[in-house]
Formats: sequence, structure tokens, C-alpha cells
Amino acid sequence: MRGINQIFLLGRIGQDPDLKQTANDNCYLNLSLATNRAIRRDDKWDEITDWHQVRTWNQTAELCTRVLTKGSPIAVEGHLRTDHWVDQDGEKHSRTYVHADRIHFLPNSTPAVAK
Repeated sequence: MRGINQIFLLGRIGQDPDLKQTANDNCYLNLSLATNRAIRRDDKWDEITDWHQVRTWNQTAELCTRVLTKGSPIAVEGHLRTDHWVDQDGEKHSRTYVHADRIHFLPNSTPAVAK
């Protein structure tokens, strides 16, 4: 049986995009994406922010750098990946992130404040 590894996130990016390049001249972009969820505590609802690390590559990364700024709303379609490495001191590390297959740019809709 094959498993399913699929992610769909809708949120706002936490910082301006910073395009990076690998030694092989592939460019990539790491984004921090904030999503919100409501949880009930006692008799009231609290909003919790979760942060997700998203990575995209090449043309999509370049386009994101030109179009997005801190706070931009996006939808991300992708899957989870985990990188493993050993640092110079011999310690093992791992990092799980969302590998973005598609990024959808959304209109910036900030709700009006009633006065």
C-alpha cells in the first residue's frame, strides 16, 4: 500500500523572501508561513498561530521573491520532507519542512475595522 504525503496550507508569510542559491546554481526560497486556528479554553475562544517552514525551488522561488512581501497571503500545496545531516562536531540533525509543489498568490484582504 502506498501512503499519502500531501499538505495544503493557507496563511501569511512572516518575513520578506530571501532567495538563496545552491553550489549547483539552483535557487531556492525558504518561507515562514503563519496559520491560525481557534481553540476553546474554558468559556472563550483563543486564536493560536502555528508556524510552518516552506521551501520552493527555481522559477517558483524567483517569482515569489518578486511578488511577495512580509504579510502576503498565500496558499501552499506540497508535501512534507525531512533533511538529515551531521554537523562538523559529529552531531546528527534533522529538519522537517513543507516542499511546495505549488504556491498560489492570494489577494491581500485585510478586514475593515468598524468604528
